[in-house]
Amino acid sequence: MIRVLAMTPYPQGRVPGQRFRIEQWAPLLRAEGIDVVFSPFISSNAMDVLYQPGHKGQKISATVWGYLKRSSEAFRRNPPDVIFVYREAAFLGPPLLEWLLSQRTSLILDFDDAIYLADTSSANAWSRVLKSNRKTEMICRLARHVTVGNEFLAQFARQHALAVTVIPTTIDTNVYKPRPRPENVRPVVGWSGIPRPGRA
Repeated sequence: MIRVLAMTPYPQGRVPGQRFRIEQWAPLLRAEGIDVVFSPFISSNAMDVLYQPGHKGQKISATVWGYLKRSSEAFRRNPPDVIFVYREAAFLGPPLLEWLLSQRTSLILDFDDAIYLADTSSANAWSRVLKSNRKTEMICRLARHVTVGNEFLAQFARQHALAVTVIPTTIDTNVYKPRPRPENVRPVVGWSGIPRPGRA
């Protein structure tokens, strides 16, 4: 059995991106002899207030807790065979944790948004000074392999990574089924993502 530690920013079942990129695949991978264990950076309670204005103390304590958890994972005696990082191992700061992890085992980076473009929600504008503009680039250099959601992202990743594969984001067609639409009825296009107050 290949052991994979999936480091995700958020708890399971809360964010479409990581749900579609890795969570829905875990049962299928397990059937193929790949055991995926999830490790979110923040807890469900912290997620409830993350994109709400205020709650700075709770957000700071959740971030510190996340760093302590990640540090223990970086120095564990028996590291997993592979570490799968969705977007980043930690919200803030340079990729020190990713560097530590890459020294101990194979690191795979996956992202499906242009996360290399500096962006911070209005509810967490105070944290902007703690974000590194070159973080994604540096993690790409550390990763053994980078997987991305589309060719646009791949063009960026190929500038910094040794191996890049485009894996389009998919949905579980056993769960999401198209409904019949009457002819000549205008289709509705939807978008799924994290609600971010103060953002269009």
